[in-house]
Amino acid sequence: MTSRSMIVSIVLSLALVASAVMLAGCRTAARAPAAEPAAPAQAAAPSPNEWTGPHDRPGYVTKVADGRLWIFKRWSKDLADYAKKGEPAKQVTFVGQGPDGMTVRTPDAETFKGWQHSKQGFETFFKEGRWWVFREGSLFASEMRYFGEPAKNVTLVGRGPYGTSLRSSDPETAQAWIAAAYIAEPPAQP
Repeated sequence: MTSRSMIVSIVLSLALVASAVMLAGCRTAARAPAAEPAAPAQAAAPSPNEWTGPHDRPGYVTKVADGRLWIFKRWSKDLADYAKKGEPAKQVTFVGQGPDGMTVRTPDAETFKGWQHSKQGFETFFKEGRWWVFREGSLFASEMRYFGEPAKNVTLVGRGPYGTSLRSSDPETAQAWIAAAYIAEPPAQP
């Protein structure tokens, strides 16, 4: 047998095996039991984004479970996962830092800090050591949620909580948030 006829023989054998496997798969699929009839429709549970907790703030959803306050960013993947699977594997706990000395649990420290400094009429984010504030429901807040930060923004260095930078869509929004948060002028730099 020449090498050419040997190659042809191998290719034909492989084609025959592949055909047999495909036919066996088709027969198996054809014999699969019929799907069970669908269960009667039940009232849909409220979306986690529709939850209303006792300590909700703009942009944040809360839920009290086992005496602990859970805080999530509204529309976050962490909130959806909590609703489906329960407590996340990765979480941060702030003992006694919640309302009435309650223990707070969040997926990350940034969520807790954002919730702490959230004010009515504003959406507040704490990201990479900076505070971001936007008017509640604004296009800029949506850009922050979906893209990480808006294309247009201003920075007020040292004007955020604890002397951190404060970023916003415009200086007027930042100043309004500062007034609402009762943050005094930053201390003089040494």
